[in-house]
Amino acid sequence: FANATAVRQIASATSHPGGTSADTVTMFASEVQPGWDIGGNANGGYLMAIAGRAMSEAVGRPPVTLTAHYLRPAPTGRCEIEVTTVRDGRRFATATASLVMFDGDDRREIIRLLGTFGDQTSGGPSYIAEGPVDIPDYGLRVAAGTQRGFQAGDDGVARDPALSRRRGVP
Repeated sequence: FANATAVRQIASATSHPGGTSADTVTMFASEVQPGWDIGGNANGGYLMAIAGRAMSEAVGRPPVTLTAHYLRPAPTGRCEIEVTTVRDGRRFATATASLVMFDGDDRREIIRLLGTFGDQTSGGPSYIAEGPVDIPDYGLRVAAGTQRGFQAGDDGVARDPALSRRRGVP
């Protein structure tokens, strides 16, 4: 996946003279690889990963949140990602990006993204509502079901015979 979402920086400039890092526009090149498609169109999560990687490299921080708006389907082929750093603060950076593909000389925008990027601070705030649900072993569930009057089918799944009859299942 790392190879399929690789990006290469091709240009970087501030949007106006004397600008800050928050005024930086960075261009990346990549390629939408074959095999990451559904019915001939690139998977949306895959496209988001390419653009998100470019954004993360532009701001130098990992993503915290990323939102994408898909404007048109994407075939395989070369693409460019234009990343604009909107804000570069102490804890977070905000960036926008546009992934474009080429149809001859025409540039076609495929997706537009907005993201917030920042490092997780060790010892910082965290929230865990509750741990994972304890699910008993499959064999124990079948045994418990048959003890309550359910019948184990040929597939080993315990079923309530009353529900099976109502649905026409033997």
